[in-house]
Amino acid sequence: MNEVNLTMMAKEIRKQMTRIRQGKRDEFNFLGFVEERDLSPEVIKLFSLTTPTGATYYNWVSGNEQLQEKLKAIKTTKLSYREIEKILGR
Repeated sequence: MNEVNLTMMAKEIRKQMTRIRQGKRDEFNFLGFVEERDLSPEVIKLFSLTTPTGATYYNWVSGNEQLQEKLKAIKTTKLSYREIEKILGR
């Protein structure tokens, strides 16, 4: 299976945004999208969290704080997946 990169992630965000706007979904949820797929390091970075003790874990449902902040910015405007990809890459 292909490795999930930022382009595929941006397309998924765009799909989920459409569902949220249509009222079919309340929030973003990436668990089904990343499940049993190879992920690029850039995508893994969007979900990884580090505790104060140094342990690393992953929040596959809503992502880390940086991803959540980017999703809030994306929610306010209608963007193409290329524009979303640029925001994710920052």
